[in-house]
Amino acid sequence: MGARRRVSREGPYDRLSRGGAIHHYYIGEIGELKTFTLDFVRGEIRYLSEAHNDPGSELLETPVEWSSRGDFNVALARSALAARMRAGGVTGEGLQAIGRWGAIALAGDRLALGLARLSAGYARCSLTLLTMGGSRGSIARWLKRYIAALIHYQRLHCIRGIRGSLGGAAQSPGDQMVAQAGFHAWEVWQGRSFRWSEPEAALRIEAPPGRTIIRIASPEIREPLDRIGVQFYLDGVRVADTATAIDAGAFVLQLDLPPSGGAILAWACPRFAAIDDPRRLGLPVAGIDVSAGEDVSCTSPPVAAMRG
Repeated sequence: MGARRRVSREGPYDRLSRGGAIHHYYIGEIGELKTFTLDFVRGEIRYLSEAHNDPGSELLETPVEWSSRGDFNVALARSALAARMRAGGVTGEGLQAIGRWGAIALAGDRLALGLARLSAGYARCSLTLLTMGGSRGSIARWLKRYIAALIHYQRLHCIRGIRGSLGGAAQSPGDQMVAQAGFHAWEVWQGRSFRWSEPEAALRIEAPPGRTIIRIASPEIREPLDRIGVQFYLDGVRVADTATAIDAGAFVLQLDLPPSGGAILAWACPRFAAIDDPRRLGLPVAGIDVSAGEDVSCTSPPVAAMRG
């Protein structure tokens, strides 16, 4: 799995917390809490889907339910899982990939929604029982658990409601990575923002049909790019080694998109084991650029950052 390395992380909330934090307070009945949180969550998801590029938006914490919303895309989950199976078969990493993507590939977000709803219901029942004779400390702890579980479920439910209307939810006109699955939150390494992918990941690309150049900027956090062992797949077909190059800290892929102009690019690589970091880490990605062209020798850096 390669050398183990300690990687420090910083997220949007860390930047906000240094200058102060935003808190919400609720005074009311437990039975009315669901309505209060739902109103908040609806506004939050609406903002993220419509105005998340407004000035100052980078100071707000992006909930993990939003940043990972593409993980429940059935087509992307199937592509990520297929990439792992084609790259390594049913090995230890393959079994982990089945556990990670299998249920989503079959049922989308239904399992996650069901578990979130059960968790919120269990927390509500526990809180109700405690109000009949529990200590104030226990009530306070379970109230926090209930709020967290309730908001988690409501976020998933609201995102499901807008997923169809948003399609890929591109971050701005002209974006060509319209959906993605298998990426962790943004973080910073040596002053450079990037996202870890999981050992298998997939993204949907929309661009003019024909010859397309895709540059995936990858900071050298793990071993050199030519030693990672990543394999790329376009709509399930392995991208030939002759169509892949490494240039200026980026993987450069020369692809032929189908007449529809839409395709799913997936990849699989060995898991990177970072010290004190239990996440499934794969490829560090700082940005992706999609352009029409015939030549993979260009040296301009990728500038189109992936959606958050």
